[in-house]
Amino acid sequence: MTANPTTDQSLANLAKVRRDAKQVAPMPDEARDDIATFAERLIDTLPDITPATAGQVLLHTADVYGMFATCDNRRPLTTEALSAGLTLGEVGRRLYLSDDNPEG
Repeated sequence: MTANPTTDQSLANLAKVRRDAKQVAPMPDEARDDIATFAERLIDTLPDITPATAGQVLLHTADVYGMFATCDNRRPLTTEALSAGLTLGEVGRRLYLSDDNPEG
């Protein structure tokens, strides 16, 4: 049985995926604006949840989504799945760390 990753491990996984993705499919500048809008709207629709808690949930969702999207690393990640995972993870990172800097 594999242990679930901690939030720090999810952040580290996201950082690695972001570095690898920059070489394969760099995120366009306009997508960064979408990430900020996503984070803002999410928090506006969940007023009783702290940004850090929402961010932590999204970070772990991105990790689990990546596992399912690759059939537990048995098939390649599609461009669409990569984009979805990066978006979930990046919004989660920003909210969890309360950081608006897209480069961490």
